[in-house]
Amino acid sequence: MRQSFDKESLTKEEMERFRSYLELISAESERCGKIVQGLLSFARKKDLRKSAVDLTKIFEDIALLIGNRMKIQGISLRIEEPGITPIAHCDGDQIKQALLNIILNSVEAMPNGGLITVSAEPSPDGKSLIIRIQDTGPGIPENVRSKLFEPFYTTKKDGHGTGLGLSVVYGIMWQHGATIDVESAEGKGTTFIISLPIAAESPGS
Repeated sequence: MRQSFDKESLTKEEMERFRSYLELISAESERCGKIVQGLLSFARKKDLRKSAVDLTKIFEDIALLIGNRMKIQGISLRIEEPGITPIAHCDGDQIKQALLNIILNSVEAMPNGGLITVSAEPSPDGKSLIIRIQDTGPGIPENVRSKLFEPFYTTKKDGHGTGLGLSVVYGIMWQHGATIDVESAEGKGTTFIISLPIAAESPGS
């Protein structure tokens, strides 16, 4: 491209070829950035900045972040209204990243459309918030479920995943003293269930 720009003028065909080159460079740079970000998140243990966080706001932020992609794929996101405002004691940025990773996992499992339902309700003992992220995708085979949170394990084709997404989620939950489980069956969708410590105070108090 540099050599071609040394010429006095460019042909229409050269300009079209350059456009395709730039689109490829942009896409591959973004993919490399995501791989590096995932590696850093996996290798680095950040200091948590815990506070009272409204999970409803986090769900709404995630809906804005990936709403266009879901619309293109014909996926609906339903945020169920909780009985009380779901306030967790956590690092809001880290939990948002973890929940985003899980929801993106569901989005990628439903290229032809579907429904993702998220909810957050207090546990029976009142000490935790139980977060459920349920999709209507194809489900996860039993032999895969046992390896979901292993680093670098992925079922995606080469170049489409690093296998770090759910292992990063597991690491974030472990740092928070939270638990994460998966319920799934082939052809019947998948549900991620997270138990996160509840906050004693409201956000900003």
